[in-house]
Amino acid sequence: MKNDTMSFAGFSLKERDHRPHIHDGTDEQIAQPNGNEVASFPLSFAQQRLWFVDQLVPDSSIYTVPLALRLTGKLDGEALEQSVNEVIRRHQILRTFFKVEGAQPVQKVTPALQIHLTRVDLQALPEAEQEVRVHEIAAQEAQRAFDLAQCPLLRASLLRLSEEKHVLLVIMHHILSDSWSARVFIRELTSLYQSITSQSTPLLPDLPLQSSSPVYRCCHSAARMDAVRGSAEPTALLEEAACWYFSHAPGTG
Repeated sequence: MKNDTMSFAGFSLKERDHRPHIHDGTDEQIAQPNGNEVASFPLSFAQQRLWFVDQLVPDSSIYTVPLALRLTGKLDGEALEQSVNEVIRRHQILRTFFKVEGAQPVQKVTPALQIHLTRVDLQALPEAEQEVRVHEIAAQEAQRAFDLAQCPLLRASLLRLSEEKHVLLVIMHHILSDSWSARVFIRELTSLYQSITSQSTPLLPDLPLQSSSPVYRCCHSAARMDAVRGSAEPTALLEEAACWYFSHAPGTG
């Protein structure tokens, strides 16, 4: 691989539930929403379920979603942080937190949010110990619970193994992300990083739907209800939402 390129690759984490939680607050991220106006929207069916579980079992890490990416090649840490924040800017759901208004939970979207990558240098450790430490840090971060009423509901760390080997850890609450959206996050992060480091125009189109969109919530809720019923056939509601989405998606008109 050339030195002016970098590749992204995921890797599996070991089971985390047996690992002790060790967090001393060192190099804690401080991320505050920018702007004064915060919009409120109803929750989708899936969000309602996760919010209710969180009320029953507060301070639980059971619904944290860990994402670990191996980065190989010359790395521009500032560009990577900028890329992460651009993904956050593009997606309302990554700027969302949850409050109770009028005895009902609502999702609130802050207009702007930036986070900082917590940087951890592991270069002094032997390679075998680095791998152990990477999994320990990943497990510790995954075990740290989120407060759904506080933004942000994601955090990120950059582990430096050598000059051209890094691991990016991104931890989100499941109310924001699942395996499908994690793939979207990786794809957009890769594209944005390449654009920023090459000083070229990003190729990512504007998003036709956001999580606050009634059509998005309709589609998401209908799909979840189909899954609960075990139905193999989509509901008319889901079909209608899907038709609207594909008629408005970039490149489909």
